[in-house]
Amino acid sequence: MTSVLFSGCSYVEGFDMENLHMNPGHFSHILSNNLFGEDYTIDNIGVAGYSNERIFLDSTHALIKNQYDCAFICWTSLHRYYFWAGLETYPCARSLTASLIVEHKGNDISWSEKQLIKFGKQFLLLMHAHYYIRDLVSYVNVLINLAESKGTKIFFVNNMLPFDQGYFDRIEGEVIPSMLTEYTNELLNSGNRDDEQINQLYYMMHEHYREKGGIQETYWLNLYQSFFSMRIDFTKDNMHPGYESHKQFAEFLTEEFKKHN
Repeated sequence: MTSVLFSGCSYVEGFDMENLHMNPGHFSHILSNNLFGEDYTIDNIGVAGYSNERIFLDSTHALIKNQYDCAFICWTSLHRYYFWAGLETYPCARSLTASLIVEHKGNDISWSEKQLIKFGKQFLLLMHAHYYIRDLVSYVNVLINLAESKGTKIFFVNNMLPFDQGYFDRIEGEVIPSMLTEYTNELLNSGNRDDEQINQLYYMMHEHYREKGGIQETYWLNLYQSFFSMRIDFTKDNMHPGYESHKQFAEFLTEEFKKHN
C-alpha cells in the first residue's frame, strides 16, 4: 500500500467540491490512481486560505510524525497571511488573502470585513514579493532534506505562484531589461531604475536564492505552469477549479511525474 501526502491550500482541500478532497474527482485521487493504481492511501492536510509558511510548517510536522512513500507539497500565492484572531471555543482562524477575508468578533476585538480587507491589502504588501520567494526557496530545501532522511519521494506543485518561464535562470554578465523575464522586471521595477541599479538588484536576488539552496527545479512538477493558469472550469463560487480542471491537473502531473521517474 503506497502512502501519499498532499499538502497545500484550498485547491488541495477541495474547497467548494462535494465532500472536499474526499471527492473521487479531486486531482489527488486521479493522480494517485494514475500512479499507484488502487493500492494507495492519501493523507490530505490542505487548508483553505493557507499561506506558504503554514503549508511548510504543517508539511514539516507531517513528514516528521508519519512515514510516507510519496509527498506532494502544493504551494499557494505569495501574499498571504494565515492567523488565529482569538482564543475562543468557536473557529477563529482567519486568512488575509485577496478573497477569503471574513469579519472577526471575539477576544474583546471586533474587525469588520471592510476593515480587514483594508488592513490586509496594506499589511501583505509591506514585504516585497522577492522575500516571500526567498523564504519559499528555504522551505523547499528544508523539506527535501527532511523527506530524503525519511525515505520519502517529494515533489513540489505550483498551485498559484507567479513565476514566468526562466525566472530562476541566472544570466551571467551585464543584464538589461529586455534580457529578463516579465516578472523579473516587475519585481525589479525596471522601468524606474537605471542599468546599474537593475544589475545590482538582479544579482542580489539570485544570490539570495543561491544562499538558500536554489529552487531545486528537478523536484518540481510544474514550476512555471501554475494550476491557477490551467483552470478550464470552476465550482459554483466561480473562482476555484471545477472537476474538468482537477482532471486536467492530474493528467498533467501524471506525465510530469513519469518524466521524473
